[in-house]
Amino acid sequence: MAPVVDTTLVPGKVDWKGKPARKNKHGGALNSWFIIALFAADSFATLALAVNIVTYFSNVMYFQLTEASDVLTNYLGTSYVVAIVAAYISDAYLSRYKVILVSALLEILGFVLLTVQAKSSKFKPVPCDVYVDPASCVKVHGRNSSFLYASIYLIAVGTAGLKVCVAAHGADQFDGEDPREAKQRSSYFNWLFLGMGAGSTASLILVSWLQTDVGWGWGFGLSAIGSFVGTVIFVVGIPRYRVHAVPFSDPISPILKVFVSAVINSNHSLPSNSKELYEIDSHGDSDKQVEFLPHTDHFRFLDKAAIRGARTSCRVTHVESAKILLGMIPIFLTVLVMELCFVEFVSYSITQGLTMDPRIGKIKATATPFLPFLFTVLLVPVYDRLFVPLARRLTGLPAGVTPLQRVGAGVVFSILALAAGAVLEVRRKKVAEDRDMVDAFLVLQVLPISFFWLSVQYFFYALSQVFAFVGLLEFFYSEAPRALRASATYLLWFSVGLGYFLSNAVVGWVNDATKNNTATGGWLVGFNLNRNHLNYFYWMLAVLSFANFLCFVFFAMCYKYRSKTPARVTDDGAVDQNAV
Repeated sequence: MAPVVDTTLVPGKVDWKGKPARKNKHGGALNSWFIIALFAADSFATLALAVNIVTYFSNVMYFQLTEASDVLTNYLGTSYVVAIVAAYISDAYLSRYKVILVSALLEILGFVLLTVQAKSSKFKPVPCDVYVDPASCVKVHGRNSSFLYASIYLIAVGTAGLKVCVAAHGADQFDGEDPREAKQRSSYFNWLFLGMGAGSTASLILVSWLQTDVGWGWGFGLSAIGSFVGTVIFVVGIPRYRVHAVPFSDPISPILKVFVSAVINSNHSLPSNSKELYEIDSHGDSDKQVEFLPHTDHFRFLDKAAIRGARTSCRVTHVESAKILLGMIPIFLTVLVMELCFVEFVSYSITQGLTMDPRIGKIKATATPFLPFLFTVLLVPVYDRLFVPLARRLTGLPAGVTPLQRVGAGVVFSILALAAGAVLEVRRKKVAEDRDMVDAFLVLQVLPISFFWLSVQYFFYALSQVFAFVGLLEFFYSEAPRALRASATYLLWFSVGLGYFLSNAVVGWVNDATKNNTATGGWLVGFNLNRNHLNYFYWMLAVLSFANFLCFVFFAMCYKYRSKTPARVTDDGAVDQNAV
């Protein structure tokens, strides 16, 4: 007699006490909001710091501008390096919620220390006017310098663990094999991105203003409070979370073994029936925490790693996991190019905004990045509540479109953003020429053109993020082996970080290639944007993005999803039993 399977158990999930998680008690859409709230709070607390950190270190701690810029680079670099460590630990040895909790506490501690230093005169240099008499300004040193670096890097480590684990932990609240929950999981990624956009918008408008116009201590203090409130909300939900069941073993070694075994067994012949390949037996509920993946016919050379009786054999599930990761590589490479273009676009859009006139209240040009986040807040509900139901009627897919289709649409919108940026740059430079302000001192002598003209390119950029960024989060999570989901979502953050590190090199290459074609010695040489050729650079990035889009389409069409699409879901959430 076949064993009775408990359908309320969630595969691969336990509760916070280590007992099997049940659908009627743990997880679901409602409990995911505790996690979204934490992500929003993290964005609220940290984004203004990233934007203003150079100003704080140069104007308050009296670093040289280049030294302050290095601090920003090291801060971001530390965050992205630590993130992969946090992802690996959360996948293999600690529950994701534990890594999130530790990371949140480190972030709070960092902001508290930063607040104390900013408010207390004994922990920072003697005030001076860095613009009038820079020689009298003494850079922070000794124990106060250690105090400052400890604060900054505690925040860097904390935000790294949060960013890389929050998305995966929130998605863990849904069972991808349940059609109704698969639909809810797709919406979760949308609302998570909305939370980040809302927190970022508030950070750039409120926290950034407090830091620079009211007092650094007030701004850092508000960040500490925001991070603390988000953490409290997250902790409230802990008893009701579905928690990833960690294997307490290295999840990467079995996959690396597949490639080694495939080479060792290369002289063996594959059996005609794939069922003869090696796999452990499944015993119903007792194996709910063990992942089983069905055999697929692509990358057949890896199947030799699972030949029974060979010198070394791997489970079919491990072979399929290796196939999944191998199939992700071309997608990841196109994502790298896309993120590089995004980084260049954002950096130079801010530079454009610095030369333009802010026309509302006290919003400074340095806060213009709030525009794409504001558009994000407006566009996500439209996407989730209007576009998805309409697309679902046409395709029958729970999310309306596949993750890779969504990413492809995002790449198209990014091309439109770059084109809009190029057109605006021509308009901006014409205003400078008409008003005889080509050599005006930028920032102090802003051009008579509103920075709200940036809204067009920022609108397309926000659209690209709603489609591409969220689509990639969903793709890397849903396609990755269960034991590597946090590590897989890290690939997206890694591509963003690598884009930042490569951006300066790309500008250098462009300047070297164009040094003989312009009077300034390169498209982007010097500090006078009015004499540069940013419009040419934008068009070059647009062409590069289009070529990258063609590559992405090819790889996306070749990509084999890890499993069949879940049963089709109607607009009211009911399962279509007649769907194939």
